[in-house]
Amino acid sequence: MKTFTSTNDYDQMPTDIADFLKRIFEGEQGMFDYLGGGDVFIVEYIDELSNIVVDYETGGTAEDTVTPMDSVEKLENHTMFFLATNDAGGPSYFVPNILVEHCIILQSIKSATEAPFAD
Repeated sequence: MKTFTSTNDYDQMPTDIADFLKRIFEGEQGMFDYLGGGDVFIVEYIDELSNIVVDYETGGTAEDTVTPMDSVEKLENHTMFFLATNDAGGPSYFVPNILVEHCIILQSIKSATEAPFAD
């Protein structure tokens, strides 16, 4: 999983993610921890989903646990999910759309409403 900590990293990110973050942060520059309350993570492999804790009470992961997310956005090539973990926000995770079927959180959201995932 790739980790990005700053807007200086935009040039190292896939275009759809960099464009999304620029829009969300309204062009502000700085550390993602300051701007959004957490770093930006890009999942590259299926097994990395088991490293993303989404339920801190049970230790459930993105691979095996359904829990409410604060935000989910489908981009051109990735789907972002965000769970606020502190007063400032929390980390953002971007999953390649091809791996969405392996992420139980995103699958449960997709089944609840197909509209955001329509191609």
